[in-house]
Amino acid sequence: MNNITPEARAKVYADAIATFGANCQLVVALEEMSELQKEICKALRGDIHPAHLAEEVADATIMLEQVRQIFSINKPVCEMMDSKILRLRERIKCAKASHPPAVQQGYTPTCPRGYTDCIHDPAYIKFHHPEWYKELYGDMTPEEAALEENGCYDSFEEDPDMKYYCYDDEDK
Repeated sequence: MNNITPEARAKVYADAIATFGANCQLVVALEEMSELQKEICKALRGDIHPAHLAEEVADATIMLEQVRQIFSINKPVCEMMDSKILRLRERIKCAKASHPPAVQQGYTPTCPRGYTDCIHDPAYIKFHHPEWYKELYGDMTPEEAALEENGCYDSFEEDPDMKYYCYDDEDK
């Protein structure tokens, strides 16, 4: 499926930059990254569309490759990527060595919107605050607790369009 060579891509990018101008292509790069960000946010909420994600990743990647060409930074970007990937590899090793498998796995959210950090999600509370969870829900499973009156599913039914968020962190 990868029929276009790196050289052919670089030529198309150079033609796009020459035709539309570097500033225009930089604006388009920002727009494409924003569209990718939006698709990732939707996926985090459980609204996953692999074809849309693939399209936005492709668009953002094409524009980022043009940014590399506009500023002649391909070699430094490759070097920086290598350095950051090696650092990530080390962080993974350290994390695996210092955390038992249950902590690495995390938990399965019960939030109907798919949030993994909703402070009202019983699964989140059980994972991060087990004593408090026991006090709130006793021996119920997180799934059972989410179905309780005034639980996650009630707020979802009242607000299916997600007009209001079900967690308190203003930065989300």
